[in-house]
Amino acid sequence: MGSKLLLLMAVAMTAMSAAAAPVDSLFSEESVEVRADERLFTLFLVMNGLGWSEAAQYGPAPLKEPRYDGIRQDLLAKLATYRERYLPNATLNRARRFVEANPAALRDYVEAALHISPAPEMKMAKSLPQRLAKLRGLGDLLRSTWKEARVSVLMGRYSERLGEAQRRLLDRVDKRTRPLMAMLKAKTVAVKKKSGSDDDSDDLFGSDDDDSSASAEDATGQFESVAASVVPLWKRGEMLAVRVGDRFELVFGGERGNGVEVALRVALARLRSAAGLHGKPIDDGQTRLAWGLVTAATGRQGLDTHAPYPGCVAAIQEWRTLKAALTEADIAKSLLDACTVKETADE
Repeated sequence: MGSKLLLLMAVAMTAMSAAAAPVDSLFSEESVEVRADERLFTLFLVMNGLGWSEAAQYGPAPLKEPRYDGIRQDLLAKLATYRERYLPNATLNRARRFVEANPAALRDYVEAALHISPAPEMKMAKSLPQRLAKLRGLGDLLRSTWKEARVSVLMGRYSERLGEAQRRLLDRVDKRTRPLMAMLKAKTVAVKKKSGSDDDSDDLFGSDDDDSSASAEDATGQFESVAASVVPLWKRGEMLAVRVGDRFELVFGGERGNGVEVALRVALARLRSAAGLHGKPIDDGQTRLAWGLVTAATGRQGLDTHAPYPGCVAAIQEWRTLKAALTEADIAKSLLDACTVKETADE
């Protein structure tokens, strides 16, 4: 009787481990989710198993062999020695047929994976961008791989190292978003100084004494969330940034991430909420304003193609002297107007 009970307990524990994500998400001070994403881990387990070999560094000529590091290096060594244990033949052959039948850029596969629900269900969303439509079956492939290759167990073996990578990215995110948010809620700081209050429990964008026309509910009710994933099995230095529904998604290859890129999406989410642009397309003016805000707060600049125009920089500097919260719709729209190129009709 005792042995049967132990067997039932073992089966139950195995089922629980297969169902739950092996590495919990972490959350930044501004509610940015930092993940070791099980969907992307499964995807790149398959890609590495199929022979995908791009690396951030290569050895000297003439061989120029790819040089891997960290978790990817360790996993590739395991696959070279015990491949059938980690990727059964039937699982790998199914993946090969799918990839050969659906040729697409690897970044398209990464983006498609972000439209899949978490493990163990891993169901593809009903709505997909048209260019990703042929990858609709990716959810079924990852779900079967997750189960047959016991990916949750494999991820669990790397849980400590994955957790360290998450914490490093979390520190970078907080380092960059902290001064950004201090700048965006400048009016709150001014009100506190005026009132002499030491209470720091005020809302993110204003206190009860703030005479701003935007309430706390208005300021936080239509936010697009931000999530960042570290993917050690992808090439170090790669990055993908897309919007999936109401969420900005950032994916970083390797075991490091970029806090400035995350801060940019936080700035975008805040200014789009303030200007009533939640759910609408992101345009050039929004991107330039967001980079201008991040640069003003952190001193870090984005790509030259996204740098704010001189008029945009001047508008941001003038706004900062006003000590007015960005949550005020008129303020946000005025800044966006200054950062958007006006098209002139040919005369």
